[in-house]
Amino acid sequence: MLGGLYGYLPPPSDEDKPTNTTTTVWSIFAPPQTILKPQSKPKTTQNSLPTRPHSSPAIAPSPDDVVALPQPALVDVTSTVIEEHDPARPNDYEDYRREKKKKEVDVEINRELERRRQEEEEREMREKAKRREGESERGGDMDISFRLFSERLRRVLAGEEVMLSDAAKQPIHNLNAEVEIVTSWLREFEYDIACLLFQKIAEEEIDDPDLATVMHKINCFTYESEKVIDIYINSITQQKSQSRYNKDICDALQRLQSRITEIKQRVQQLKHIDPEIMDNFRSVEAESGYFPAPSSSKNRNTVGLDDRMEELLDLLIEGPTQLSVVAILDSIGLDKMAFTAEAYNSSYVKHYFDYLAWIPAPYQYDPDQLLDVVTVILLPFSMLSKIKDKDYEMKKVILGEYLMTKRYLIVLDDVWSADVLDAIQEILPDNQNGSRVLITLTLIEMVTSFQFENGENVRLDIVPTRGPLRVSYQGWPFLILYHGSISLEQNIEEAIEGPMGRLTVISCKLPFRLKPCFLYLSVFPAHLEISTRQLYQLWIAEGFIPDNSEATAEKYLEQLINRGFVDARKRRAGGTINTCSVRGRCRPALLTVAIEAEFIFLSFMVSERKYCGSLENLNFISALHPCCCTEDILGRLPNLRNLRIRGDLSYYQFLLSQSICRLSCLESLKLVNESKMPRISKIILAEYLFPHSLTHLSFSNTDLMDDPMPTLEKLPLLQVLKLKQNSYSGRKLTCGSDGFPRLNVLHMKSMLWLEEWTMGTRAMPKLECLLINPCAYLKRVPEQLWCIKSLNKFDCWWPQPELRQKLREFKDKEQYGVQLYPYGI
Repeated sequence: MLGGLYGYLPPPSDEDKPTNTTTTVWSIFAPPQTILKPQSKPKTTQNSLPTRPHSSPAIAPSPDDVVALPQPALVDVTSTVIEEHDPARPNDYEDYRREKKKKEVDVEINRELERRRQEEEEREMREKAKRREGESERGGDMDISFRLFSERLRRVLAGEEVMLSDAAKQPIHNLNAEVEIVTSWLREFEYDIACLLFQKIAEEEIDDPDLATVMHKINCFTYESEKVIDIYINSITQQKSQSRYNKDICDALQRLQSRITEIKQRVQQLKHIDPEIMDNFRSVEAESGYFPAPSSSKNRNTVGLDDRMEELLDLLIEGPTQLSVVAILDSIGLDKMAFTAEAYNSSYVKHYFDYLAWIPAPYQYDPDQLLDVVTVILLPFSMLSKIKDKDYEMKKVILGEYLMTKRYLIVLDDVWSADVLDAIQEILPDNQNGSRVLITLTLIEMVTSFQFENGENVRLDIVPTRGPLRVSYQGWPFLILYHGSISLEQNIEEAIEGPMGRLTVISCKLPFRLKPCFLYLSVFPAHLEISTRQLYQLWIAEGFIPDNSEATAEKYLEQLINRGFVDARKRRAGGTINTCSVRGRCRPALLTVAIEAEFIFLSFMVSERKYCGSLENLNFISALHPCCCTEDILGRLPNLRNLRIRGDLSYYQFLLSQSICRLSCLESLKLVNESKMPRISKIILAEYLFPHSLTHLSFSNTDLMDDPMPTLEKLPLLQVLKLKQNSYSGRKLTCGSDGFPRLNVLHMKSMLWLEEWTMGTRAMPKLECLLINPCAYLKRVPEQLWCIKSLNKFDCWWPQPELRQKLREFKDKEQYGVQLYPYGI
């Protein structure tokens, strides 16, 4: 066939045969190259296949059938003939398989060695972490701040807080080296420090005054060092070059270096407390357990508690018509705050009294300040603005006239001083209609100021039985409820001093990772519902959580709950904790431990402790309760720029309105109202003294009754104003002429009752973005709005039909970026 196709070509002769197995074939098709490895051994002749090509007999075409066809180009193709398998020759494929298997085994061995090496490294890391945890597992509460400072220096040097150059790290490194030495030495005195704290709380004689002096110096050093390190880091981060630093800061670091060296020398000279005292403390520690976990309300002694509650309700409702005080004493097995709260929320009490007010601790002992708190709670919204500028006597007269025909109940929780009783007696009128004051006495020794009907003072050695004690205080009738079966003196020891001592011992047994979280809870009132999300963020911000993880913070909280210090109030659907609270029986002892350990400082201690001063480097607070917004606290935040206040703003109206102005550098303020019980909003924005430095301001759930615009338009630097959900309940907004000179963004959300919005000339001249979402009754927007040339975005959600039609027909809506939502309406 090949001959017929290409013409008659002569077959190749024997001389033309190649000596190797490669032949050249003329074909129009190129056969594929072989993929098999050629044999290295030469092939014998007798085993070779014949290489002569086979050809079929050609049929000669007739002359008529011969057609001149185009001749295709000849292709020179090189092909390799596949050789036969020779059983006598070694099999290269088996070699390949063995080589491949060997490589796989080598890879598996290397993988196993690498896995074992990683496991060994992880095991060593776990052992090191366990050793570090074991070293930090114990330690007295009085050195917590110092050890936290040591941990912070480590984070700074590791670059976890800020990136510093090697030159900038050097002074911190030198300081950290000395701090770590002192920290390691203090671990040898852990029981001594615990005994010292126990003696301070019990007001006993200090067995080791040298240790007490050293611990006081360490805490002073810690506070001042934190302040210097903050200033040092801020000065570096604010400079473009880290080569030059402020001489004063360098001198301060040098002084700290000298002080820690002096402290180290003092620690070297310390001696352990008497071994007998140490053995006694160890035995007490071994015998102490956890605080008993709170029992469920379903499992409590219902009969006994009902009897007690019935007795209390009888005293409140069926007592004398004269204004009288019912005092509840602390006793074993009774949580007096929870007991009081149950009576306060009773339906009988709510139906019997016209007005109820719960004044939380701490109280202002000054009658003038206490009167302001009482008037804010009791007087209606319309009267508060009228008495704002009145003097003390006039306010008292107005309050007395308002309560003349009303029966009221005032609750004062955790009364520590008789000064509170003097102030409240002077403020409240006696209308002879059965009004009551209900108090819980934390300091039981106060009862020695009371007299029986025969004029004798109450003694602590008596055992009150047969109902309440009927006594008087400066002519004011008192009914004292005591549910213990032992004398008052013994009750003080067993119900107050005993738990406080146990709590001290138990806190010493806590792992160090839990101690700062535990003592930090002392800043919260007992039974206050605390958002765990905020609590975790506070712990992380303070440096209490090593990995800055909320999951770790929740594990710590669960351990404190299991130990009986904290109650889990609410849980989410997945079982995680949503809110928690400090147990009422733990809080007094917890507060005492935190104060004596110098972990926290109260406002009345500032004059005595000079190192409790300004937080001048703090510039951001994500959540602050209104009760903390005192002039004293805010006055220590001179450089605060961002603040979010969340809580019952109506309850703390007077406090907030007068204290925010202390924040002269404040730029962003968010006010979120969270009232625990439904009440008419008493937030009067006109009374607020906002700092003129504000650029961002937002309101949520404030339910303002008065138009906020006349007050807010006077802020000269305000750029962003957000009136969020339920922030304003009025029907009219009025922006005056030349108001909001720098406002760029205005959000108005969920103003369900807003019907009219007017603007004066040249108001909001720089407004760029306007959001309305939704305003169901607003039928038109101000015509002056279209005079603002800078407006380029106007989003309107669910507009009222009349307003929607006007905005659709507005010819310049593209120029002002008018957009109606949802799309298609």
